[in-house]
Amino acid sequence: MSGSTARPMTRRRLVVQGVVQGVGFRPFVHGVATALGLVGWVRNDDAGVVIEIEGPAEVLDRFQSA
Repeated sequence: MSGSTARPMTRRRLVVQGVVQGVGFRPFVHGVATALGLVGWVRNDDAGVVIEIEGPAEVLDRFQSA
């Protein structure tokens, strides 16, 4: 498509450590990602909460700030 204004997609993996299980953190992450139009997943593992998120870099920055 000529003249497209599509922004390049970036993928980031974030690991959040500390007390985040059982406090509604994953639903919060999902809500922020959805509101910003990002895609990915969030899950608990031995390291903490792992977030794999994809979208334009500037939107990912906003997601991380939230």
